[in-house]
Formats: sequence, structure tokens, C-alpha cells
Amino acid sequence: MLEHLTNQMSAVRNELALATPQVSATYGDLLEKVEVWQQALNNTGVASGDVAMLKGTFSTASISALIALLRHEAIIVLLAPTSYEKQAEFADIGQVQWIIDAETGRIVPRTATSDHPLYERLRQNGEPGLVLFSSGSSGTSKGTVHSATRLMRKFATPGKTLRTLAFLLFDHIAGVDTLFYSLFNQSLLVVPADRSPAAVCALIAPHRVYVLPTAPTILIKLLLSGATSHHDLSELMISP
Repeated sequence: MLEHLTNQMSAVRNELALATPQVSATYGDLLEKVEVWQQALNNTGVASGDVAMLKGTFSTASISALIALLRHEAIIVLLAPTSYEKQAEFADIGQVQWIIDAETGRIVPRTATSDHPLYERLRQNGEPGLVLFSSGSSGTSKGTVHSATRLMRKFATPGKTLRTLAFLLFDHIAGVDTLFYSLFNQSLLVVPADRSPAAVCALIAPHRVYVLPTAPTILIKLLLSGATSHHDLSELMISP
């Protein structure tokens, strides 16, 4: 799956892959950063099958770090900025051995025994993993372990090239799906400065965004805000 992904990316090296408020990146830019991260993982001693927490969001640094970790066959605990205050809790539950800050490039070792049976199964199969956390009804955070290989398999069948706005979070399963769909299908992923109705609507026309994957409750807030009447949303296909 990863070879297929990098082949898809290599085929459109000069095409835009990511547009953020700070910078835009081509698929070639992402691939170059993947190699830099791969070297950093090797130099630091991160081994195949190790559990690494990746702190980041939809940025060139975070996306390239994620791809490098997947190639490294690491088990990755994703952590977006909205959950940074739970870093220690998630690291303990997830048996995290490395903390990686995508934006600073820091890779910090952490003392932990990582022997969960689900992790061992991934290691035996030679598959990278993704661990996504959510708050349980009791208030206790719960993690879900995914085989990244199986998760990406559904994107092997080519889809449409769609300009998509990354509304959902980097550490949410729907956000991960959005990212993988965009990369596998050589699309442009547009990242808002924030998720306010005004910021989201302001990006639709300039980037010709076609897909806005989000929840129905967010769509209601978007409509009630009045922001939709001040921007051209004619190309948008909203996808709840």
C-alpha cells in the first residue's frame, strides 16, 4: 500500500498537494520531507514496530512524518493540537516509546513497555499501525488500534481527484480518511487557519474546493452563521 501511495505521489511531483494559510506544498515537497524524516528516525534509533506519538496537524511536516513512520512500520499514536493536554494520558495508555513533534522535528525517547497483544499482532504481520483516541462515556480515554495497511487498502481503487477542505481533525478517523483519500487520488488538500464558518467559507472559491467533509451539526452551524451568504460556494459539494 505504501509503495502504491508513494508511486501515486511521485507521478504528480509538481502538482499541489497541500495549501495551508502559511505555505503550499507540492507532492514532490512532501516526498522530499519523507526522506528527511526517514533519515531522522534511523539516526535517532526508532525501530520497526516501535510505538511513536506523532504530534501535529495537517501540515507538510506532519503529513511527511506520518508517511515516514508508516514506511518505518511504526505504530503511530496521532495527537492533534486540540488534544495536546492529554499527551501524558494517551502516552501512558498507548505504551508510547517515542514522542515526535512534527513542527519542531524533535524525536524524544520515552521509557515504556510496549507489549500489548494488538501491537504484537501488527509486528508479527509486519504492518504499521495507527492508534486513535477518543473520550469514553465514563470520561476515560479509549484508544482504537488499526492496521494502517488495511486502513489504506480501501484507497487502492482509484477515485476522483477532488479538491478537499481538511475540516476534520488529524487524529480523528474521518480526518485520516480525508488525508489518505486526497493523497492516493493526487488531490489538493486545503487547510483552514481555523474552523470558524468565516475562515472555512473564505477558502472555498479561491481554492475551488469541491468537498467539505464534516458532520451535519457543523453544517447547521455553518448555515446559521450567515457566512455562506458572503462567499461564493458554487463549486462546493458538501459531504456530511
